[in-house]
Amino acid sequence: MDSFIPIAICFLLPVLIVAIVFAFKSYEVRKKTELLAKALEHGENVDTEKLIKSLSHKEKSVRQKLYGKMTSGLVLSFIGISLIAIGCSDISLDDFILFGYIFLALGLAFVASFFFGKYYLAKEIEKQDNMVE
Repeated sequence: MDSFIPIAICFLLPVLIVAIVFAFKSYEVRKKTELLAKALEHGENVDTEKLIKSLSHKEKSVRQKLYGKMTSGLVLSFIGISLIAIGCSDISLDDFILFGYIFLALGLAFVASFFFGKYYLAKEIEKQDNMVE
């Protein structure tokens, strides 16, 4: 029973997160197609270019991708620090310390990736910012 909690945190939680994201995406596509079907039923004129743009996946900018890495890194680091603190407070929860170090290492890797990406991709970020203006 003691090993169930770390297994649930490390394996079941990511599966649950992926399932929620997938369900949200499919819900979004289903609502758009229902809207299109209703518009066609009522004889509305539908612009196909706008329709294709709205249904296609929008590419994130370099800046958005970098800040996504920073957010992921901070969340994983916080989770890692929390697991280490929980593991240190009780001797019987040594598994928490191990998983805490794993999450902390992953979080710090994402944060480092953010700073390296910000440094090495500064020209591309500036170019994209100029294109938007």
